[in-house]
Amino acid sequence: MGLEIDARDQILQSLRGNTLKIPDLQALLQHWPQYVNLEVDRLRGYVDKKLRALFPEGEKLEKKRAADLGLFAASWWPYAHFEALMVVADLSIWLFVWDDELDSAEFGSLVVDPTRATAYRAETLDFAEKCLVADRHQGTLGKPINAIVESFKPVGEAISKSCSAHQVETFRKELRFFIEMTEVEQQVQMSKRLPSIDEYNQRRMGSSAVRVCLAVTEYCYGNEIPPSVIEDEDMETIWNETNVIVSTMNDLLSLRKEIMQDQVDSLVPLLYVQRGTLEAATENIMEMLQASVATFEEASLRLLDRYFADAETHRKLVQFIHGCQLMEDLAAAAAAAAAIGSRTIKKRDDDVKMMGVEKRAGGAVDHAGDAQISPTHVAILDVTNRDFSAVMLYSMRSRYRDFGMLASLYGKPILAIIPAAWHSPWHYGPYIDQLRSAGYTSVSERLSSCDSLHPRDQSVATDADFIRARLLMPAIEAGREVVVIMHSYSGGPGSVAAKGLSVADRRAAGRNGGVLGLIFISAFVAHEGQTLVSGSGGQWLHG
Repeated sequence: MGLEIDARDQILQSLRGNTLKIPDLQALLQHWPQYVNLEVDRLRGYVDKKLRALFPEGEKLEKKRAADLGLFAASWWPYAHFEALMVVADLSIWLFVWDDELDSAEFGSLVVDPTRATAYRAETLDFAEKCLVADRHQGTLGKPINAIVESFKPVGEAISKSCSAHQVETFRKELRFFIEMTEVEQQVQMSKRLPSIDEYNQRRMGSSAVRVCLAVTEYCYGNEIPPSVIEDEDMETIWNETNVIVSTMNDLLSLRKEIMQDQVDSLVPLLYVQRGTLEAATENIMEMLQASVATFEEASLRLLDRYFADAETHRKLVQFIHGCQLMEDLAAAAAAAAAIGSRTIKKRDDDVKMMGVEKRAGGAVDHAGDAQISPTHVAILDVTNRDFSAVMLYSMRSRYRDFGMLASLYGKPILAIIPAAWHSPWHYGPYIDQLRSAGYTSVSERLSSCDSLHPRDQSVATDADFIRARLLMPAIEAGREVVVIMHSYSGGPGSVAAKGLSVADRRAAGRNGGVLGLIFISAFVAHEGQTLVSGSGGQWLHG
């Protein structure tokens, strides 16, 4: 049952002027991957064009552009080809812009007009249903009154054209749930009653739109997971916990905005009322996040173990789970980004309390006006016409290493596949597919010297530095063991990159992880100090 509180302004006044110490959320998910699609800059241009079609020049457009929805889509769906990436970017734009019309007085007038808001939702549902009908005839869609509603069209048409009936129905169901929960959200916010935490969490499962985004993940990767697997209890847990993790982190980050809009219907204020202080509320949130991460991982392992014998379904599940982790890790990265610089909670007398935050060595976050946070490694993926190009990097928490299935997936070393001089990960696609089917994860990127704009600046040394920084150290620093697989030319820079990183060397230094072994495939092997020419008898090699 909700809290009967007439004076919401008392809560607002109590919160204003306080300092929110943002926890080290990235540390919670540091064992999960973080990638960005190689097409991110191209996508940003696409998003900018779309936003300019929706908004005239001015402050509203600039604020929408500042949200960097191109980066958002490229980070949530890093393995999507550009055609699919444009569709999910359209979806991202639509979700943000559509929702702002309902819950942001800064962007829309429907916040305090429930009658018009209801009509807006009804028009949206009607138009979305028409877009999602696969066998419609040209010209039957009609043109909605609202341009924002109409911007859903490319999303609906792409989903109806490319997805199975079950996938379309799943997307339709989640979209309807999202829209219905935004109405419940508005009704509660316009009432005098604060929701209970349970009521809020149930509503947030829809109004966050996370499930809508999860519903297009299979489309992005060109997969169809069997409906019976999608409806598995553990899969539902994965969806729910992804929603909880992303929504909870977002609630932490959006507190300042909510307070400035006189809203207290989010997790932090509700826990603040219950626990008495922001510090206690934040501690409670971290406990909730830790529990959700553990539940997510346990459900993932059970699901993968259950379908391990079905290599194709298992591969698709790994991709889907990986996609969920990327969504959650992006939310944590956003928390880190928000912790740089100053944050304010504004009082009504225009006095401003600075809320800069700083990431300390122990993971604590403290008040500081000029905070700095060390960057998190982000791999840029070159997604070509292979369905997954190069790219699994998993490392579940060490406490799961005794699970039987980890011997087949997570307990095996990561394979760093170093391409030859003129090759990209795409050339090794069938090989990577076979490795994945056998339960191995792999990472690969085209060498920095390949098709470089500045070839005179490239050398074996620069390639070695690239391999070490981009392919070896992220996994090794996460405590993983790596086998380096080198083809042709890469035998030279790959060997140099691995020097000093052996498992034995790192154990001697009290560190986990390291290079477990080197595999040369038709590759050059030179002794230390030799060049490829001297190692070949002093003669240039000719094809």
